[in-house]
Amino acid sequence: MANNYSQATVSPTDIPSNALTDEERGVLESSGFTLHESGDNTIYIVVEDSFLLEESPDFIEDETKEITAEDVFNRIITKVDEINEIVIEGAYTCSKMRSGEFGGFVIRFTRDRVQSGDTGTLLDMMRKDLIK
Repeated sequence: MANNYSQATVSPTDIPSNALTDEERGVLESSGFTLHESGDNTIYIVVEDSFLLEESPDFIEDETKEITAEDVFNRIITKVDEINEIVIEGAYTCSKMRSGEFGGFVIRFTRDRVQSGDTGTLLDMMRKDLIK
């Protein structure tokens, strides 16, 4: 049996620690994000295995159930004037070498919208000659 994974990094890599409440930290951590505190009062966020963005994990039963990781990233952009975008860049991998099980993705949060794409979308655009 093969196992699939997604790993990712979040930028900027120096989100101010005070930009996140304890509740928001809990939402990110329970959604699969790992928060690394730096000595300069900033946080670096990564995904080591997989993550949920638009829904709360099933095991959350308190008032944070209504808040998603996507909500938290949008809140950070609203709270921190210096942050104009948050970008999650990641890779899909598999424990077996299978066609279609590998690739990459990007998710971009701005004050106005959320954009996303993956290597499959990029390949389709190349095949349609939309990218030179």
